[in-house]
Amino acid sequence: MRKSNLTNYFHHVEIMSEKDDANYLKLIKHLDIRPSELLMVGNSLKSDVLPVLNIGGYAIHVPYHITRAHEEIEQSIDSGMFRSVECIKDILAFV
Repeated sequence: MRKSNLTNYFHHVEIMSEKDDANYLKLIKHLDIRPSELLMVGNSLKSDVLPVLNIGGYAIHVPYHITRAHEEIEQSIDSGMFRSVECIKDILAFV
């Protein structure tokens, strides 16, 4: 985050070890925000993006050149709350 000069655009940055719907719901309760005020930026559609979309949050996918087989998904994501960018700095258009 620091190298990309993006930290000033975020109120809170959280590194989640267990990324699932329940833990994201705990996080939004802890932060006292609505799901629609949460933005996840991550490189895994399965672990980072889908759980946040499931609870009503926003997600930006930054693909990594190597994707582990267990992180791949078969479906496409059709949501106005989802974006995919090529580079971390490209998220500026959405924050």
